[in-house]
Amino acid sequence: MSDVAGPVDYAKIKGKLEEVWQSNGAGREALKEELSDVNKDVIQEKFLGDYMDLTWTDPSTLTEKRIYRLDRYYVTRLFDYTPPETFPATVRKPWFVDPNDYWTNDGYTIPSGYYNYLATYSRASLMYPFVGAYTKLPDLTPFPNGTGVYCGFEHGGATRTGIATFRIVKSGGSIFLEAEYGSKFPWLHLDVTSRLPADYITAEHCYYVKVNRWGAEFFIDDKLVAVALDIPEATQGVKATCPPYAIGVTSAPVIKRLHTLLEIIFPYDITKPNPGGLTLPLSPENFRWGEGEPNPPRALRLYQADSTDLMVGASIGSGSLTSHPVPVYGREAKTFYFRSDQAGTLDIEVLTLSDNWRTYDSVSVSANSLLAYTMTGEAVLARLIFTPSSYPANVTDCEAVLR
Repeated sequence: MSDVAGPVDYAKIKGKLEEVWQSNGAGREALKEELSDVNKDVIQEKFLGDYMDLTWTDPSTLTEKRIYRLDRYYVTRLFDYTPPETFPATVRKPWFVDPNDYWTNDGYTIPSGYYNYLATYSRASLMYPFVGAYTKLPDLTPFPNGTGVYCGFEHGGATRTGIATFRIVKSGGSIFLEAEYGSKFPWLHLDVTSRLPADYITAEHCYYVKVNRWGAEFFIDDKLVAVALDIPEATQGVKATCPPYAIGVTSAPVIKRLHTLLEIIFPYDITKPNPGGLTLPLSPENFRWGEGEPNPPRALRLYQADSTDLMVGASIGSGSLTSHPVPVYGREAKTFYFRSDQAGTLDIEVLTLSDNWRTYDSVSVSANSLLAYTMTGEAVLARLIFTPSSYPANVTDCEAVLR
């Protein structure tokens, strides 16, 4: 028997679709549901918004409340552990709830009661996705250790296939912001608390997650705060700390088709109610997502190692100056630009899978001349080390262009 498919009968397919569409309202809704995965982004102009309540208290004072139809785009699960009044008893409770009941223009809220997990996922799965949340973050200080809020992507709950998300969490009495990435548990945790804006509770900021074919990037406003790479055979862990940006590697392959995620978690305890309702003050229209490029080009300013100070402007009085690592894994082209007012030697080092920094190449630098160095080989991370021939030496250009 031949395994070669025959020609596609598009007329037949079209006729079947028209038959279902014209049959009845239920059929149309079923077809919409069947084709919902083609909707690869969400904005309020695509029927996210339903209507607006406009209230005038006088001719010059207007209050606007926006109402949404979130069930078009999202599914929400809520774990309800409210015990029965008598024992023993078996109570069947719904796994899924209406997202409109928990996410409004005022934010995303888990109610007080016997609820430990509130999670909302996009109906559509997205390839190499990008999500941006423009929001304040909640104050977790009144809540117990283990309280956390997630904002990003996940391939289903307790995923074994992929997660890429910000998480703000209370642990040991302190508040941390992490970039989480990976498949099998434990996931990679990158501490980016040092980049958390000082006014994160009172002012809105943009929290972006971009998943690429080689890993994921995490941004706060216009600052890169973390890069995660998935490299089977590597040793999972943090390879460079934040600031300026954390870099980590997971040893598990991560799926690149993901669903958006919003989740609030309380410490699990079925013996008592949770410590009270918690709201992430994120309106649905300020949670924007869609598919993106698998390998977006980036131009990165190089920072001094373990510092928010740039290499540019550094004055070297003795010894050498080392840059913060640059993630080059999966990039098709990597070019470094460097210039100093003194001649010297520029070492390009790479991190091996054995977690050793090794010299990849050494090149001579002429004073006041821009060096353009194209790295032809492949590596996980790379960094620059400049040793001047005479002191003081001032760095005037230092950056990388990746594509």
